[in-house]
Amino acid sequence: MSASSFPSMSWCPGTQEENKEDNLINNEITFIESNEGSPSMISNSINKNDSEHNNEQLKDENHPANSLTGQILASSNEDTTNKQQKELNDVNIDSQPIVPQNVEEVITGDAIDNNAIKEKLKDEIEFLLSEKSALQTEIKKLKQNYRSDQAEKSLEMNQLKATLLALKKEKESLAADITSFQQDMGSWLHTLQQNTQHSINCLESLYQRDSQEKRELLSEMTSMNEELNRRGETISSLKEVVSMYEKKVIELNNQQDCSLNTIKQLREELTDRTQRLHDLSNQQETNSNIIC
Repeated sequence: MSASSFPSMSWCPGTQEENKEDNLINNEITFIESNEGSPSMISNSINKNDSEHNNEQLKDENHPANSLTGQILASSNEDTTNKQQKELNDVNIDSQPIVPQNVEEVITGDAIDNNAIKEKLKDEIEFLLSEKSALQTEIKKLKQNYRSDQAEKSLEMNQLKATLLALKKEKESLAADITSFQQDMGSWLHTLQQNTQHSINCLESLYQRDSQEKRELLSEMTSMNEELNRRGETISSLKEVVSMYEKKVIELNNQQDCSLNTIKQLREELTDRTQRLHDLSNQQETNSNIIC
């Protein structure tokens, strides 16, 4: 058997297996952090890592399987070599250390521990993924509720905006109507005041003229009485003249009374109309203030 069929003194199964297991665990953790897939994808990745680990062990020159293969190949080569090579091999074999018998037991125990760790990691990964799925579902529900609330708020805001625009348009229309009505009312009131003032001026002019005529008649009557007294005219003629003038005076007094009554009625009517116009104007201003 050749010297290469046995493992060297530097081979330490426990240390290399622990390093490889640490590398596998780190790879799995990195894969879990970077992957958002389902548990089946994680299991496939773990199985893939297991196969890669087994292939690395088979490629290792210090692996026991490779050592046994080397032993078989070496023993087949012994039949074709000469006696001197056999003696040299025997000397080399005696000088090489013996492989411990518990190597396979250590490897089997490490494999069991690795499987237990992997199963535990699988369970933890599945639990974390289930929690992640639940959280994602809850987040989706919250997003849907938020979007629904935002849609309702947007609809309410649009309705309020439409209502506000309609109210603004109605307010502008009412303000325009009120302004037009106030202008028309002001023009009509101004015309009415002018007409009323003209009527009052005419009545005052008539009253002054009637008063002047009355004063003139009275003056004339007085002068006539004096003249009658002075001249000594007959009483009958004077009585007739006086009676005539008295009738005329009475008639003028009646006309004057009628004119005064007419003036009073016109003044009262003017006062009533003016008051109604003021009340109507105040009411319009109050309505305008309420609308604004």
